Amino acid sequence: MRASRSGRWSTTATAEAGSRRGRIGHRIWSVMEGGYISPEYAMEGKFSEKSDVFSFGVLILEIVSGRRNSVFVDEEWSMNLLGYAWTLWKEGSISELIDPLMGTICSFDEVCRCIQVGLLCVQELPADRPNMSLVLRMLSGDVTLPAPKQAAFFVGRVRQDDNDTGSGNQLTTLFDYVNLLTIKKGNNEAWGTETQGQNITDGQTLVSSGGGSYTLGFFSTGKSTKRYLGICFTVSSDTVYWVANRDRPLDDKSGVLLLNDDGSQLVLLDGSRRTVWYANFLAASAAVVQLLDSGNLVVRNGSSDAYLWQSFDQPSDTLLPGMKMGRSLWSGEEWSITAWHSADDPSPGNYRRVLSTEGLPELVLWRGGAKIYRTGPWNGKFFNGVPEASNYSDKFPLQVTSNTREVTYGFTAMPGTPLTRVVVNYTGVVERLVWDTSSGAWHQFFAGPRDPCDLYARCGAFGLCDAGAVAASFCFCAEGFTAASPSEWALRNTTGGCRRNVALDCGAGGRTTDKFAVVRGVKLPDTHNASVDRDITAEECEQRCLGNCSCVAYAAVDINGRGCVIWTDDILDLRYVDRGQDLYLRLAKAEFDAIPEDPAMGVPSVNLATIKSITEIFSENRVIGEGGFSKVYKGVQSDGRMVAVKRLKQSALTNKDFAREVAVMAGLRHNSLVRLLAYCNEGNERILIYAYMKNKSLDKHIFGPPTHRANLHWRRRVDIIEAIAKGVAYLHDGSDGSVIHRDLKPSNILLDDEWKPKIADFGTAKLFVADQSGQTVVVSQGYASPEYALRGEMTLKCDVYSFGVVLLETLSGVRNGSMQTLLPQASSVWRLWEQGNLIDLLDKTMVRPESDDAELLDDVERCIQLGLLCVQDMADDRPTMSEVVAMLTSRTSQMKRPNRPTLDSRAMHSLRQSQTDLQGSTTIDLTPISSVASVALACV
Repeated sequence: MRASRSGRWSTTATAEAGSRRGRIGHRIWSVMEGGYISPEYAMEGKFSEKSDVFSFGVLILEIVSGRRNSVFVDEEWSMNLLGYAWTLWKEGSISELIDPLMGTICSFDEVCRCIQVGLLCVQELPADRPNMSLVLRMLSGDVTLPAPKQAAFFVGRVRQDDNDTGSGNQLTTLFDYVNLLTIKKGNNEAWGTETQGQNITDGQTLVSSGGGSYTLGFFSTGKSTKRYLGICFTVSSDTVYWVANRDRPLDDKSGVLLLNDDGSQLVLLDGSRRTVWYANFLAASAAVVQLLDSGNLVVRNGSSDAYLWQSFDQPSDTLLPGMKMGRSLWSGEEWSITAWHSADDPSPGNYRRVLSTEGLPELVLWRGGAKIYRTGPWNGKFFNGVPEASNYSDKFPLQVTSNTREVTYGFTAMPGTPLTRVVVNYTGVVERLVWDTSSGAWHQFFAGPRDPCDLYARCGAFGLCDAGAVAASFCFCAEGFTAASPSEWALRNTTGGCRRNVALDCGAGGRTTDKFAVVRGVKLPDTHNASVDRDITAEECEQRCLGNCSCVAYAAVDINGRGCVIWTDDILDLRYVDRGQDLYLRLAKAEFDAIPEDPAMGVPSVNLATIKSITEIFSENRVIGEGGFSKVYKGVQSDGRMVAVKRLKQSALTNKDFAREVAVMAGLRHNSLVRLLAYCNEGNERILIYAYMKNKSLDKHIFGPPTHRANLHWRRRVDIIEAIAKGVAYLHDGSDGSVIHRDLKPSNILLDDEWKPKIADFGTAKLFVADQSGQTVVVSQGYASPEYALRGEMTLKCDVYSFGVVLLETLSGVRNGSMQTLLPQASSVWRLWEQGNLIDLLDKTMVRPESDDAELLDDVERCIQLGLLCVQDMADDRPTMSEVVAMLTSRTSQMKRPNRPTLDSRAMHSLRQSQTDLQGSTTIDLTPISSVASVALACV
């Protein structure tokens, strides 16, 4: 302890300055003294930053009481200092703990706050203890203190070496002890000198205060000999999140970090004393440099809480809790993150992520001068196009600030949560990563762009992207628009976008007959040219749009429907997302002209008011399913009967197309098809009403828990396969023309009260009549045939392929392409068939068919062989669905030997994605990787 009473640690050699891999310098194993050992370390050998928190709590209680924890024993209760302090606090007698020699130099409330913080630090479970950053805030009075839980009582006692007692000046040093590892300018401790320990030279490190989660030091990348000054995670030394001299590396290990003579610059010098990097700030006579346990490297003037400079204002490629992105409206200063140039080169690369402050705040990834990916605007809870963020908002709350001073984005980390970071890596992928202490690795929580629809403006002006469709181009034109260049769209180049079918009507004085179509559940378009008014209602927003001849669409500002955003230019980068917002697209009145009801449609029309009544106005509590094109609600009629109400999202179909498709569906009548009961085509709403299926879909049973799987015994599974085959054969061979279902999968097969299958989703935007051409089609991943996945060719044999996959899944109980096993992959099943081990394919959670049930065994084996025939690579080699039905229903039918499959679904999807990216205007590697590879921090 120095005469100035400022606390300084002298025993830093025991600090754990390295990671498990030893790349941030050497690790010196320490022996913790009795009385300061945390319970988890003493009993299980587990050491973490919370072990330091425990020791710090003991230290607080010792300073306040003037007693050593290791030698104190309460004579009445035989408890140590921690137990004694907790008992006094619980009984409201905390004044008995305070050292009587302290006098009145500090207020009683301040002392009690210190004691309560100490008790919070010595709680038995590490998860209950605050981290050191929170301790600092607690001690300064910034947060309300929770009640501590019972302290750990078992701390070992050792022989009393001396009988030191506290003194009145010890409490005043308590707050100084929190400021670990500081290096000061002035008072004979000038950084500018070459006195050992006053500068940081290559080979030395600075570990963050509190838990020691971060380490500042010099490092090299890969095989390079160039040296950089950076900060890494102590537990993951190859993860460098901040680099000082990104674009000016040192040539050797002669670098030194110091404060200049007048305390106005933090400077990195090379061996020739030339400045390599510097940070300017107001001159301070007692400048202090400190690495906080938030990971922020700061310069402050003496004990002042205000920062003269901080590394958080100059981020590299990473955003940590407490950092921010955005722009100061006063100074014009901007904060953004820029990727490394390569895995071994930390200089600024091609990708930069910024918070766009034009229109509504949203995060945008740039490659040079081109937008690559945007999150969608902030909706009050999360960025509109990244609903996944709400899944971990309880752990890492997002914060967007928009006021007269600044527009910024950042996030925090709740106490007890693991280390986390958001990084833009050199390949152009934005990742949120979370540290897993058990595996010692970073786990990915999110990566973007996630899919082709995340690539900026993929579908062009007024184009709408649907990643759930997994179609060749993923793009559709919004209602009231058609492809601007059909020939380009046919070649899967959709960036030219769409053109309006009917011109808008805008007369003098704002008179108009235009109306609005609702595009539901979307990431709102780019708002950089949009106008925003947060203070008007939805009705006022609609009228404002109609009164502006340039207005093409409007939407609410936030998820609660407040405020108004108006677009007066082409809308770009529109896509479907979960929990998306509604966009109101302006169209000419002619687009809404009612289609006269055609008695030939064969099903009745139901008004919208009735549908709202039976679904409780489309209540979320009534949702029983959701897909890329629709949401399904349970409707309860006045007589108690239930129906399934499918509310369609915006699609490629016009009103006339919808009417035509309803007529086609109404004409499809088969026991294995879900029957259409009614429809609604009112205003913007397109709704289909089907019979309600109590037992839900097939996937809930074949992929569900054992209790659900047991509902489908082997004979029932074989019967389901046969019934599905008959239904698909009816679609292919019906009198009204061949219909390709082309999205056949277990979730589209419903089960009635008697467990009989009913094929669903064979209509509307997902219906494809064989004589139609130029219509966008959709096949779900894992069920797409090779010819469609690789060349976009859609034929009846595509349904045969999908049926084969469904057959194999129904018998195996494992999804095609599941990471649990490779068994459902066609090539693996073919090997089992070749080896005569087909029984090994069957669902392992089910009891195998009895060996004496020869008929069932024969049926199962024939089904598997038939499944292999259906998933052959060449369409011509597959049977027709009529032939499939014949082979399933006749045991005398001869089946061919299946050819060995050469392409599995995942390989086809990868090949198709590569082709799609090559044909588009943007190519990007979507493989998430660590932001920095092969970084070695040689600080030894």
